[in-house]
Order: sequence, then C-alpha cells, then structure tokens
Amino acid sequence: MSQPPLVSVVIATYNRSNALAYAISSVLSQTFTDFEVLVVGDGCTDDSQAVVEGFDDPRVKWIGLDHNHGHQAEPNNIGISNARGKYIAYLGHDDLWFPHHLQSSVDALETGFDLSYTLTLSIAEKEGLHHLLPISVSYITGMWIPPSSVLHRRSLIDDIGAWRLHRELKQSPDSELIQRAADAGKKFVNVPRLSALKIPAACRRNVYKLRSCDEQHYWYDRISSEPELEAVELAKCYIELSQIDSNGEKLKSLALQFKRRRYQSFFKLRLLNKLSKIFGRPLNLIEQSQIYKDLNPRQSSKRE
Repeated sequence: MSQPPLVSVVIATYNRSNALAYAISSVLSQTFTDFEVLVVGDGCTDDSQAVVEGFDDPRVKWIGLDHNHGHQAEPNNIGISNARGKYIAYLGHDDLWFPHHLQSSVDALETGFDLSYTLTLSIAEKEGLHHLLPISVSYITGMWIPPSSVLHRRSLIDDIGAWRLHRELKQSPDSELIQRAADAGKKFVNVPRLSALKIPAACRRNVYKLRSCDEQHYWYDRISSEPELEAVELAKCYIELSQIDSNGEKLKSLALQFKRRRYQSFFKLRLLNKLSKIFGRPLNLIEQSQIYKDLNPRQSSKRE
C-alpha cells in the first residue's frame, strides 16, 4: 500500500453530479497536494459515480452507499472510517475551495491545534447578498462553522466520537460536533484567510430538480482566473459587515465614511494594511487596483 496522505478530504454527495465536478476540481487545484479525496455517494441515483471516476486521478475515490441518509453526518462517518490521513477536511458537494485552503489549514494545525476553520463566503444569490462566516473569529458556544472551512485531526473523532445523526439531535450535526469538540477542551484556531465558498442549496429553490451548476461554474472560473479575488471579496465584506475586525465599530464608521466619499484615501490605506497583515505580504498592484475599482465603480467607469 502507498504512503498514507497527510489529509483525507471527505465529500458527502447526493444527486448533484454536475456541481460535484466543480467541488472535486477545486480540491485538485490545491497548492497542497498530499491528500486523498473520498467522495461518499449517499444513495445517489444519478451519474455521480461516473463523474468521480472520470477524473482518472488515483487520489480520488468513490464510496457508494445503498440508500440515502438525509444528511451528511452518516456519509461523513463512512468517509472518516475509510480515511488514511492524519487530518480530515470536509467539502460540500456544491461548495468550492480557493487554491490555498488546505495549505493554510494544515499550516495552522501543524502549530499544535486540534481543529482549524477558515473564512467562508456564503453566496445567497449570484448577484445578491454575500455573508462572511463564521460570525466571530473566536469560537462562541453554538456558533455555526461551515464544515467546508474545517480541518481537524483524525484523532479528534477517536477522542470525542463520530458525527451524530440529525434525527437524534435538536441542533445540526455539524454544530453539535464542533460544540462537543469545544466541550472536550480541543484547541481551535481561526485562519483569517478567505478560502471556502459556500453556495447553499437551501437558498435555491428546486436546486436538486433543476440541477443547475451555473453558479459553481461562475465562481470556479473566477477563483481560477482572478488571483486577486480573495482580497477583493474580503474588502467588500469588511466594508459591508465589519464582521471580523476586533475594532468593528470604528471600522464600520470608516466604512460609512468611505461610502459617502469622505476620507477615502485614509480608509483605503487602513483596509490595505489590514489585508496585508492577513496575507503576510503587501498587496500587489493588481489586487489594489481591483479593490479600488470595485469600491469606486462610478469613478472607475469615468476613467474608462
């Protein structure tokens, strides 16, 4: 048997083969490559297995279950039981990762933590409201952390137990798992990088019937072709929500001033400095230019 990978990526899926292809592609586009991908079909009746096998990559494996369980909890448990990696990552079958997701998450765990979570951009609609998750960089009891942003040690499951089934719980299994880990004293770390993109089916009517993957295509193309996308989307979220700044009220005030076209140069400098600290490097000219263009659409259109 080959050397075990460092990371096992578990993707639970049910009849979303067209969207699933983009999720898998985003894993295969990672800068970190020491992983396996375990796609667990939860009683799929479409061509999901053929899509998975069509990647022709020995790191990508299909596990087909004979019936549907109604939630990702049991498929995740099956994936973990088949995993060979030291670390476990999850990816929703209709979600996407930025190329740096695994590398930044692994780097965080390697410093001695048990579970890491990055920032996730949740897309309500293609051109609609975007939310930055989670709501706090520090874990708050009951706080929902998108599974697609999580990486944890395999030993964490050995210590606290498997995912619990949704029919047995009053809260979601993903929130319950995180809460159980926190209660057990496991060490959490937030990675302040935007590295996951969530396209929730719950916000899209008849998504399983229509089987559209237009949004996955749209965002996968942008992630692949716009290296400045992370910086641009973080800048937008800082201005609109001020969710992840320890001095949120002051930043929110500055954001309002920016929208009123007052003190724009000062706010832009503060914003760029903050993003530079997150990335550990100065933003390049392309990133700065795109951020300023997006935040000043009228002025940018006049220049063009």
